[in-house]
Amino acid sequence: MKEKNILSNKKIIFNYNYAVNYIMHIFALSNIIQNTQYAQKYRSTIQLKDLEYLQTHKSLLEFVNGRCGNFTFICFFLPSYLDLKTKYDFVEYYSLFIDGLKERDFSKFLKKYSFDWKDPFLSRNYKKFFFEISNIKLGKEKEVEIFISQLNKLSRIFINNIDGYNKIWEKVEKVLQERIKELNYLTNYFNKNNIIQKWEEITGKTFIKDNYHILLCYTNKNGPNANSLSYDKNVFYYNSSDKYLRDFVSHEIGTHLLYELFYSEVFDPIRYAAVECFAMFLNFKVLKSKKLNYNLSSSFHCDKFLNLYKKHYYKGITHEKLIEIALNEIKNHKI
Repeated sequence: MKEKNILSNKKIIFNYNYAVNYIMHIFALSNIIQNTQYAQKYRSTIQLKDLEYLQTHKSLLEFVNGRCGNFTFICFFLPSYLDLKTKYDFVEYYSLFIDGLKERDFSKFLKKYSFDWKDPFLSRNYKKFFFEISNIKLGKEKEVEIFISQLNKLSRIFINNIDGYNKIWEKVEKVLQERIKELNYLTNYFNKNNIIQKWEEITGKTFIKDNYHILLCYTNKNGPNANSLSYDKNVFYYNSSDKYLRDFVSHEIGTHLLYELFYSEVFDPIRYAAVECFAMFLNFKVLKSKKLNYNLSSSFHCDKFLNLYKKHYYKGITHEKLIEIALNEIKNHKI
């Protein structure tokens, strides 16, 4: 009984931060993410030379379905997680990061910014990066020089265009604040119905943070959506329908509890799809619904995975084994 009370105290909270919205603003203007109306309205706020560079180097920053460009982690996920708030914050962040690259030593960077290495998202993705870049093999110096040169260029773009965004932010922040007020009832729904606890019960896993923060973004209307910054932080488009937010936020709780199932030695897009579809399968049960108000990527072949999960789910096998069975059947049919 005591354990149940502890679980039920874990809350889902809607919030926002500056870094997510500013970086997505730059992404939208340069068509790294698709938001034509927004781009047309605000394109004059970015320097033309910077816009042209980003448009011709989109692959450096793009991300979708678990795949990222070489600089997406550094230029989007990490500054968004760290909640950078001012031009000075961005200057300091990039300065310390680039110095760490040059010296192959991130101790000053890691002293400035604290990371909870018990967070599996941070430990697997961020800590691995710092370790690998700090221990780069001999003979790779030229690659690092090119990497630093590109990052210097990108850092200047993100720093030099902040002033042009801040007047937009004054309006955007008010819109996000109003949206959070509108979503109070949804926060109450999640917490009253113990959605995190239900996911814990169905997966047999414990949500390791006290709260789950959904950061609203003004710009990513056409995606990417549901971008996990850490175990307890996720980014959603602010004006998604309430039903979509209810169902897909619940889905993302599931993917975070099932995070270990995503990983193999190298990125496997079929495994990634299998786990996403399994979270969807369980979400029907958590929400006790016959219909979910979101769709996953068509490349995930969810109909096939869902049918396999329905076929094998009640045989008393573990989730890990169930996914392996589905993967074997799918791969044998060569989807």
